[in-house]
Amino acid sequence: MQPFDSRLPAALTDAAALITRHGARCCLAGGAVRDLCLGRTPTDFDLVTDMTAARLAGLFERVEQRHGRYPVSVLRWQDHVFELTQLPCDAADALAQDALTRDFRLNAMYYDFATRRLADPVGGLADIDAATVAPIHGALATIERDPLTMLRAVRFSQRLGFAITPAFRAAMATQAATIATVAPDRLLVELYRQLTGGHAQASMLALREHGILAALWPALDALYDDDRTGAYTRFVLACIDSNARDGTALSFAAIVSCLLWGHCLDAALPAHANARAAKLARQPDRLGLLARYGAGMRRVWAAQFGQRPAPATRPTELDVAARNLRLLRQAFHAGVAA
Repeated sequence: MQPFDSRLPAALTDAAALITRHGARCCLAGGAVRDLCLGRTPTDFDLVTDMTAARLAGLFERVEQRHGRYPVSVLRWQDHVFELTQLPCDAADALAQDALTRDFRLNAMYYDFATRRLADPVGGLADIDAATVAPIHGALATIERDPLTMLRAVRFSQRLGFAITPAFRAAMATQAATIATVAPDRLLVELYRQLTGGHAQASMLALREHGILAALWPALDALYDDDRTGAYTRFVLACIDSNARDGTALSFAAIVSCLLWGHCLDAALPAHANARAAKLARQPDRLGLLARYGAGMRRVWAAQFGQRPAPATRPTELDVAARNLRLLRQAFHAGVAA
């Protein structure tokens, strides 16, 4: 396998070289290595190193510590942002140990900048060759440890065109409701990736088939139950995918407003839309979408009846969302009438 350096940003290889010159190991890890092995161009870069956070802070001017599920050093370097996770400093099998903390085998490969070699401690390359999304640990154990892996499995499957292993699919079917135990902020980040990655229509359908969408976003899931609102939902998701592939990702506020308008397809008056919005607000909202975007959604909906939106913190974004929804409605109804 050829070295990956020439396909990586110079800022990344420069930072890695500086770390290795100071006697530490530095490897590219995770999804970036997977994408490089697939001949794709990665956009997010995660590093692992046995250099301590204190030494990193002394070596680079702009390093921040972030404490979440795993401590991470966030390096801002030459107009780029890289995340570095610390490896066990004195462990010969440090990469193998790190791999065991990851979710899927195809996300547990490493590129060592010093040796220019690929490390594959759990068989990620075999899964890439087999076009398979497979967990490192048992399917049920993986989901129990972090139910968000169910959403990630669907995203990787749709984005890469890979099949999720039968065992993991079976575990998803029985554990779908546990997605509600994940912190809303983590769910929102993953859901936005699903919706703006160019495969939103297929991803939402897959989540629904596995029973996950009902637990994750019941207001959207319910739209599939009716032929007309289901057709509208599929149409909007297809348009969102088209925008994403053209490099134009909609804001979360616009996506929520456009998708949930499916509950207002027969609304003839602003009062009807307001009543639907109020009804949605009374339903379970594990994601907190309406708490975050409900006020903006109502303004976008009001604009569909020719009303002037009330002043907002980000009126430009709401104006764009209102225009997008208006165009989507016109295109959908024209298609239905054709």
